[in-house]
Amino acid sequence: MIKASAIVAIITVYDLMGNAKLAYANSFDIQAYIWVAVVYLVLVEILRHGVEWIERRITIHLKR
Repeated sequence: MIKASAIVAIITVYDLMGNAKLAYANSFDIQAYIWVAVVYLVLVEILRHGVEWIERRITIHLKR
């Protein structure tokens, strides 16, 4: 579900990239884009693992 929700992904990417663009404009340091990519990947992985955990718990309870 996390990767399939295109609208949320577009909004999130635009927000993150907008902030990275502002940080880059202030410092002219490419690390702003690298950190945004790292933060985005970490957030997506945390959410993905959380959703998988919830799905497993639901599946276990439904099998009982």
